[in-house]
Amino acid sequence: MYAQNAASVNEFLGNSWHKRAGNYTNFSLGEALLRARSYFPESYWYWIGVGALLGYTVLLNLLFTFFLANLNSLGKQQAVFSKEELQERDRRRKGENVVTDLRYYLQNSGSFNGKYFKQRGMVLPFQPLSMSFSNINYFVDIPVELKQQGITEDRLQLLVNVTGAFRPGVLTALVGVSGAGKTTLMDVLAGRKTGGLIEGSIHISGYPKRQETFARISGYCEQNDIHSPCLTVLESLLFSAWLRLPSDVGLETQRAFVEEVMELVELTPLSGALIGLPGVDGLSTEQRKRLTIAVELVANPSIVFMDEPTSGLDARSAAIVMRTVRNIVNTGRTIVCTIHQPSIDIFESFDELLFMKRGGELIYAGPLGPKSCELIKYFEAVEGVPKIRPGYNPAAWMLEVTSTAEENRLEVDFAEIYRRSNLFQRNRELVENLSKPSGNSKELNFPSKYSQSFFEQFLACLWKQNLSYWRNPQYTAVKFFYTVVISLMLGTICWKFGSKRESQQDLFNAMGSMYAAVLFIGITNATAVQPVVSIERFVSYRERAAGM
Repeated sequence: MYAQNAASVNEFLGNSWHKRAGNYTNFSLGEALLRARSYFPESYWYWIGVGALLGYTVLLNLLFTFFLANLNSLGKQQAVFSKEELQERDRRRKGENVVTDLRYYLQNSGSFNGKYFKQRGMVLPFQPLSMSFSNINYFVDIPVELKQQGITEDRLQLLVNVTGAFRPGVLTALVGVSGAGKTTLMDVLAGRKTGGLIEGSIHISGYPKRQETFARISGYCEQNDIHSPCLTVLESLLFSAWLRLPSDVGLETQRAFVEEVMELVELTPLSGALIGLPGVDGLSTEQRKRLTIAVELVANPSIVFMDEPTSGLDARSAAIVMRTVRNIVNTGRTIVCTIHQPSIDIFESFDELLFMKRGGELIYAGPLGPKSCELIKYFEAVEGVPKIRPGYNPAAWMLEVTSTAEENRLEVDFAEIYRRSNLFQRNRELVENLSKPSGNSKELNFPSKYSQSFFEQFLACLWKQNLSYWRNPQYTAVKFFYTVVISLMLGTICWKFGSKRESQQDLFNAMGSMYAAVLFIGITNATAVQPVVSIERFVSYRERAAGM
């Protein structure tokens, strides 16, 4: 309305329309036409229209930012790979000698094996933190569809009295069958669950967990590797560091830290590579996994959660990612990973294990030991459990011997066996000790929710979007092409419409041409921006959840 009124006032109050509309009126032809079509005829409405358009631009962008910051996404995407794509990845694998070297590294890199374990320092110091949690229960409301099928309960319990701890410099795996609650537990501990009912206590180095503070000292690597496709690896990491590192860290220090992180996750040779779209161009899946880890690591977190970092990868790629994870653990950080059916090499690179069965109950929480000896010793001590075959994958073996079918055959409850074990008592004592602050420790406290001011956030986002649009000629060129074509088309069709004022139809033609110009330009711009916004929307969800 404002654009149409401003365009009409600009046209019909011009010198070409100053002729009197008739003998019985003092209005010019242009002003009479504006009044006849219920437009505001005053000349200042031109500037009102310009101001209104600018105001709406600011208002709609503020509303867009507000809703992105406060509305949750509809659901969590899962990576899906076709059989043909997996076969193609298999054919593209490199020589077996590379896989063998990675396997040897992983098998000798844990804190128990220690051959490749070396504490690494970094440019920016961080405070090693532990996480302890006791009697975690998580309930969600029963969907209406299930209630209609006869279920009378109001809530469904997904986690049942889960107790454990994560410590600095220790790589912990969350393992279980599908539906056991691995990701649910990690989301609850990381503060990613906004719905449902959560019970229990969570402590960070002895102090009660506060989500506002926790978001500043933790990182969460999602299973889906979501990044802005038009940025390079270095630029994506610089953007994350700019928004998440403390404001007192200078730009030179930020860049030095980013370069150190790239070296740590083995991305230095790819620093200038465009990220691209998954499965289309840019980085491979394994490189995207490492970039996802690096984006969180440049925030200098003390605790890092990783949701299935090896999903969708072949043996070599998974080994490279796990070597990256192992390098991060060697810096003294607390790392927690969910893993689904890991290979023997990946499984034995972990230090400790939280093993969950379907229903959200723990059946093992403790060290793996060299060659998973502690885990094997624990389950083989259960009467009736078959011994593991030589060379067999301990992860596959423990999933088989603790399945629901085996529980029914043995007439045992592995969760109950764990609760009665000495291991459970030792874990409770460990959790109690970690839930008490040490004498010289201080509770973490930050003066603000975000590390950067609003102005710095605005500059960072402006810098990122400027690069994204500059490297997306498909979008910018299409907008420019559409604007030029529509301008030429309407200019040709409506040639000299403004100079024809002999009849009422001539006036309607002039009015309609301006309406069409405003309408078509707006529609084409709105259509062209949708593919760009659809990609960046999921990136903004990830950045918002990360506290950026």
